[in-house]
Amino acid sequence: MKFTIVGMGPGHPDYVLPVASRALENADLIIGGRRHLAPFEGSGKTLVQVEGQIMKLPEIIRENRENNKIVVAVSGDTGFYSLLSFMRRSFEETAFDVIPGISSLQYMYGRIGRVHQNSFVGSVHGRDLEFAKLVKEYETVGLLTDQKNTPSVIAQSLMNDQLDNVTMYVGERLSYDDECITKGQPSEIKDKQFDDLVVVILERTENYG
Repeated sequence: MKFTIVGMGPGHPDYVLPVASRALENADLIIGGRRHLAPFEGSGKTLVQVEGQIMKLPEIIRENRENNKIVVAVSGDTGFYSLLSFMRRSFEETAFDVIPGISSLQYMYGRIGRVHQNSFVGSVHGRDLEFAKLVKEYETVGLLTDQKNTPSVIAQSLMNDQLDNVTMYVGERLSYDDECITKGQPSEIKDKQFDDLVVVILERTENYG
């Protein structure tokens, strides 16, 4: 039996697509992060947390998929730095269906009223990027940050390259009731403290030749 990989959107249940909700409701076994599984506690479904056992997931799926409808719930969009890449390496393409979700970057661009067809969008989770080069090349730069490449680190990097004339948007707890979006120049952002995992959008305010 095929299993389904479902994108859960930026966080709040309102941003889970109806087709994704139906797949979750019909599932016998749901694999996902703690917050993905929380709404299904006491539902009678089998729940498997991914934290600490991602490498075991293929085995868990193979052992259970013959007699169970399995859904793997991933944050954001399935096609943007998600568990889908790992699943593609572990299973043949005919083994699963994919229901995409709204990425936190899509959500953030919408919240600040910007388009992103002429943007660079990426992640700094475990990788380093040349922020100054990207700002000069693209109209906006959208980034998923981590504990190393924080908004403060990005801001200081831009200042080191004499690029304080850039507008930074920092999105914390996006889509939730306590969502916070901070706007400022790098000099205003560099000394602020933010959550560990946030979305940062850099918007150039002048052309760089």
